[in-house]
Order: sequence, then C-alpha cells, then structure tokens
Amino acid sequence: MNEKTLAITLKATVKNTVGFLQGVEAHQLKEFLILESKTKIKKNLAT
Repeated sequence: MNEKTLAITLKATVKNTVGFLQGVEAHQLKEFLILESKTKIKKNLAT
C-alpha cells in the first residue's frame, strides 16, 4: 500500500469514527432529554 492510499484510508476511518461518535452523542442526548421531560412531568403531577 502506498502513502497516498494509506492517507485516504486513514481519512475515511477518522471520518467514520467521528460520524459514529456524533451519532452516539446525539442518541445519548435524546435519551437524556426524554428522561428529563419525564421527570419534569412527574414533578408537575406531584405538585
């Protein structure tokens, strides 16, 4: 494998990893917001 191919492969891998991590973060954020809103609703019902 020459340097150019290696660089392209590396770039693609980094891009995929970053995309994957952003997807995971977005999912966790969504889960957190859902939990937060459920908690708020429960608190509102309790008062």
